[in-house]
Amino acid sequence: MIEFHPHSLRVGYVQPSRDAMVSSSSDLKFFNPLPFPVYLSAKVISGSVKITFFGKEQGLRYELCSEILEEILPPPSIIKEGEAEEILRQPINGVRSQLYVECYRGEQLLYRKCLRKDEYRPTQGIIVKKNTKL
Repeated sequence: MIEFHPHSLRVGYVQPSRDAMVSSSSDLKFFNPLPFPVYLSAKVISGSVKITFFGKEQGLRYELCSEILEEILPPPSIIKEGEAEEILRQPINGVRSQLYVECYRGEQLLYRKCLRKDEYRPTQGIIVKKNTKL
């Protein structure tokens, strides 16, 4: 990858460090280091984009491996008073993570390379407590 922009918060549809935010102000760019062309197939499946790469068969298999290095605890929840108790926003841990690509020939691991390191912010909770003075 030449350019990628992770989401600022962890997303639930892919493992950490496997996401890419694409918008009018950011992009996802790839570079082909191989001496032959590669082709991409992009499909939308259940609201997610699945991209498959095709190229000349070399007898190699590549796997992506996401690792969580650290959980980042959110700050204490914001407490508000109201008529009924409810959670307006659930607190969610953030994470620091890394993404590796592993290259195999058969079952033999040839190499493992770190592609990226990311940090996803935690989400502060908002909780409504019943006002007992009402």
